[in-house]
Amino acid sequence: HTPSPRNSSDAANTCSGQTADIAIGDVTVTEGDTGTVSANFTVSLIAASAATVKVDYATVNGTAIEPSDYNAIPITQLIFSPGETSKLVTVLVNGDTLDEPDETFFVVLSNATNASILDNQGQGTIIDNDVPPTLTINDVSLNEGNAGSTTFHFIVGLSAPALTGGVTFDIATQDGTATTAGGDYSAKSQTSQTIASGSTTLAFDVGVNGDTEIEMNESFFVNVSNVTGATVGGGQGQGTIQNDDSPALSINDVTVAEGNSGATPATFTVTLSPSSNQTVTVDYATSSVSPAKAAAGTDYVSTNGTLTFNPGETSKPVTVLVNGDTANESICETLFVTLSNPVNAAISPAAGQGTLGITDDDGTKLIITQVYGGGSNSGATFRNDFVEVFNRGATTIDFSTTNYSVQYASATGSFSSGNTITLTSGTVAPGQFFLIRLAPTTSTTGTALPAADATNTGINMSATDGKVALVLGAAVATTTNGCPTGVTVADLIGYGNANCSEATQTAVLSATKSARRSASCRDSNNNATDFVVVSNPDTPRNTAATFSPCGCSTSYSSLFSLGSDSWKGILAGLFVDDLSAPLCGGGPVSREF
Repeated sequence: HTPSPRNSSDAANTCSGQTADIAIGDVTVTEGDTGTVSANFTVSLIAASAATVKVDYATVNGTAIEPSDYNAIPITQLIFSPGETSKLVTVLVNGDTLDEPDETFFVVLSNATNASILDNQGQGTIIDNDVPPTLTINDVSLNEGNAGSTTFHFIVGLSAPALTGGVTFDIATQDGTATTAGGDYSAKSQTSQTIASGSTTLAFDVGVNGDTEIEMNESFFVNVSNVTGATVGGGQGQGTIQNDDSPALSINDVTVAEGNSGATPATFTVTLSPSSNQTVTVDYATSSVSPAKAAAGTDYVSTNGTLTFNPGETSKPVTVLVNGDTANESICETLFVTLSNPVNAAISPAAGQGTLGITDDDGTKLIITQVYGGGSNSGATFRNDFVEVFNRGATTIDFSTTNYSVQYASATGSFSSGNTITLTSGTVAPGQFFLIRLAPTTSTTGTALPAADATNTGINMSATDGKVALVLGAAVATTTNGCPTGVTVADLIGYGNANCSEATQTAVLSATKSARRSASCRDSNNNATDFVVVSNPDTPRNTAATFSPCGCSTSYSSLFSLGSDSWKGILAGLFVDDLSAPLCGGGPVSREF
């Protein structure tokens, strides 16, 4: 107790000390969601008193505030009759649905009569019983439709009604494999959305655009962020746009080398996209048409049948057997595998027919077509030496991936790196020429060449006699008995008195003569018959040349557009070649033609 000295003037008492001590206890209650809960404080006398004891009490705010959290009690007197030791003070605590921390208030004693206040303050603790609900958003999966807009109805839901103040959040779409830029759906974003107190859901609708494109299922997302008033159990919903268009059937193109004998399998892949939950069937059959057609029974084995795609299957093979031969053909023969009669699917308009290109692997496809060594000499037709090559095959040659080199040697000399140009860039398409300009560096004697595709002014060819090798790769040939060895020689020409050639060398050249391959581009491995020596040679051709008299035209009618000079080359070639050989796969050439 607080010291309180007494003297003879104090009231008489049965003992020398105070007869009663008074105290108040603490109380803890759980608030509830509605109504009130009683918080009962016990005010006690430590021992019974023979006198009447009085004390005042009143409530005081702590973190709990009246009147929202509890009902306040003003100063009120509490009376203990003689012999009584305990009294209750009841404070009504208000229930709510507000998520908040635990709170406290106090009941304070004062002004005691016939007692001393030992503990003047009782603490009331209000336990909050409101647990925030859990927020989630659903996934939606629907067919896209063929046109217009389909509504994807997302629901933001709570595991329990929102507490006082509600639940607020932001919500927005996000691209996945479906994109707004691709026109798959319309982007949408909303901020400060509220699920009101006592409610559990809020709708968010997204418009998905219909189309007739055959495609895989696509998806986008709806994200909920900045959530207050709830815990997040799943803040991302996925929208799956189901393709409802017929799956498409397609077939690829295939190229194979024919081989020299036997049968080479060429395998096409028929693809169903996307996969189907139904059984899909489609027929297939081989066929061939001019120009450059492959002959059924000779070049390949005809085949046909029906493919069956079970649910979930997406690809099936179709194999065509290609017959090998040793004929040196100048074109790539073609045939087709055509799809028809689909069931439960559609044939892709752009890929319903596969093309098989049969690449001839006999003989050389990149060949030398013209050689001139008299550049800048007295009376020269052209200012530079040059070598012209030609792609008589069916596929483009890319020098960056398949290097070639042109190597020169004198009539009786050896091949060397100093007389080699390596071709490491540029492409030569089927039927296209490639022009290589050689020495000298500068000259005004003769006509300037067209734009060269490659240049090496270090190679100075003899105007009359020499050897030119077209080599696969960059390695420099060794020389054995005057001929290139140790490398793969794609083509070789010996002109004049060269000591090496394919069979027999050509006649002697000069400043006004070039060796030019005959117009049919046949390569019989005999320089004397494959080349003619041309006086006042034609202008060499480069990759910019639009038509090659030496190449194979795709139709006879295109030949009639040639000028008289080109006809000279055509006719010269016809008379030195086998006239029974087919032109462009379209049948034998007649002598009358």
